[in-house]
Amino acid sequence: MNRPRITKEMLKELRGKLLAEQNAQNQSKSQQSENDREFSKLGAENSVIEKDHEQEMDM
Repeated sequence: MNRPRITKEMLKELRGKLLAEQNAQNQSKSQQSENDREFSKLGAENSVIEKDHEQEMDM
């Protein structure tokens, strides 16, 4: 039986696809981290606004 030969070109092509996929995953993780930071920042700002509002209502 003849097995198909894997050429250097095939390996280059597969490596390129793998690197592209890894880059896409890393960008996705980076974007998620950025979204998490922004969400935390907005949550902190919201807490300050709610406390200010409660203090105004107590007066």
